[in-house]
Amino acid sequence: MVRAIISSILRAPYNPLTAEKGIWGGEKIVYGYYTTKKRKHKIKRKWYPNVQRMKVFSDILNHTFRVPITMSAVKQIERAGSFDNYILRTSESKLDSQYALDFRKKILSRVIYLKQRDINQDRKNIYMLKGKQAEHFSKISEGKQKIGAEAFAMHRSQAEKLSQQINVLKKQISIYEWELEDAKRRSVTKKEKYLRDKAYKVQLKTNILKQRKKLAAKAKKAAMVDDDDEEDVGTENTGIFNWIRSFLRKR
Repeated sequence: MVRAIISSILRAPYNPLTAEKGIWGGEKIVYGYYTTKKRKHKIKRKWYPNVQRMKVFSDILNHTFRVPITMSAVKQIERAGSFDNYILRTSESKLDSQYALDFRKKILSRVIYLKQRDINQDRKNIYMLKGKQAEHFSKISEGKQKIGAEAFAMHRSQAEKLSQQINVLKKQISIYEWELEDAKRRSVTKKEKYLRDKAYKVQLKTNILKQRKKLAAKAKKAAMVDDDDEEDVGTENTGIFNWIRSFLRKR
């Protein structure tokens, strides 16, 4: 049996197009040599990662997917705890796959939807609690003598409990809003950020050029008007001098 021994690498490992359609977990195709045991001839060859089509379950999307995945990526998913944790916590450079980045976008869009739904629900609950609290405050404002000491104490305790619940919901909303902003920020990849910044810079340059052209056109118009005024003044001055000369000659 031939024993494969990597003696030297021809060039850096690379990702083929098939890696973009799966989750390879940082593995790449490696070029190198292997030598036979008897003759020790160096022969060029490639080492491919062990890619299998396996089922993975996403807790956030609540769906099972069949994904071309390497055994190294499977181990990384087990270490992360779940498929969602692996996709969300692994950096883009380590994922190194458009397929995985598309999964991240799907998961983050679902997270954004769920967080927004929770925020809206908590705001509705706060609105309802504030309505109940206003009723208790209206009873308290009537005074002890009118509604009685027991009823007054009961309404006061209920109002305090409602205020505590409202504060808890407000804290939850602030946490959900932070998580929502974080999910929106992470849903944009580095490539998309680069293209967006590039488009913004190009648009800014075009706007600056347009403004410069407009200013240059205005300056030209103003210069032409000044030249016309100077010509008119010159003609008026020559006319006056000619009249003075003719008047003096007559005398």
